[in-house]
Amino acid sequence: MSEMSQQQADVNAANQAILALLADIQAGVATLNTAVPALQAAIGSLPANVDTTALDAAVAQIAQTRANLDSAVSSVSGLVPPAAPPAS
Repeated sequence: MSEMSQQQADVNAANQAILALLADIQAGVATLNTAVPALQAAIGSLPANVDTTALDAAVAQIAQTRANLDSAVSSVSGLVPPAAPPAS
């Protein structure tokens, strides 16, 4: 394999790794998007005398993590070159 072919293979492998990571991140974001409203509903249904301070803080961290993941997905997406058009 020529050096140019090896470099292309390395770039292709890195691209595939980034795409796999991106898919994992997107799945995580989807899970968070589902979990946050469910947690908020559960918190809202608790009796008034239950201290939810720690849980409220955890939910806030989930929301921040979701925002961070969204930002990371955008950054990673910008690294992946657009697919070449199919050969005619």
